[in-house]
Amino acid sequence: MTSFFGEPQTAAQWLLRSVCWTIVAVGGWLTVSVMVLEVPYDQKTPDEPLVFVSFVVAHILVWWRAIPGLNTASAQESGWLEMIAFTWQITLIAFQMISLGLMLLMLASPLFYDPFSSELNS
Repeated sequence: MTSFFGEPQTAAQWLLRSVCWTIVAVGGWLTVSVMVLEVPYDQKTPDEPLVFVSFVVAHILVWWRAIPGLNTASAQESGWLEMIAFTWQITLIAFQMISLGLMLLMLASPLFYDPFSSELNS
């Protein structure tokens, strides 16, 4: 592989590139979330726009850089490494779908939970 940002030539290169992009993107989002939300989720509705914007950026990066490319990279080889890469790709897609569902629930949480209600503050 001549460039980390170039197209991977093998399943091993794709797997390494995908794992690195996922760690950087999701780790960056988690870091921003921890820095922005000082109090735990059970004490406050996570309504900070920076959390949601960083979520969108992180997950777009995962869809754009970490998921595609396995088919072209693994066309030449078959074996256990290709199976691991394919399993990682399926796991990553499932993670993306679950994360999207949880984020939509977080966006809808103010409709069901009012952190400033008089019953909780008394």
